[in-house]
Amino acid sequence: MTRGFAASSNGDFEAVRTIAEQIIRATGRGSLRLVPFPEEKRRIDVGSVACDFTVLREATGWVPTTSLGDGIARTVDFYAPRLHEYL
Repeated sequence: MTRGFAASSNGDFEAVRTIAEQIIRATGRGSLRLVPFPEEKRRIDVGSVACDFTVLREATGWVPTTSLGDGIARTVDFYAPRLHEYL
């Protein structure tokens, strides 16, 4: 797997950068700055992470019906007016 990618719930792989950009778009604030990974942290870097819901799907028949972008937007819409309850 390519470094810097994560799996979304539908099994597609999304770059971490793409996910961050979608969050910035959904919240209407923030910025993205790419910086080199610190060389001294490379030994503890977990690398890429992939999440797979195959076992859950096979056991329950469940499949996601919400896209990553819609899920991010819905999450922001839910938490934004309640933020004071969580901070």
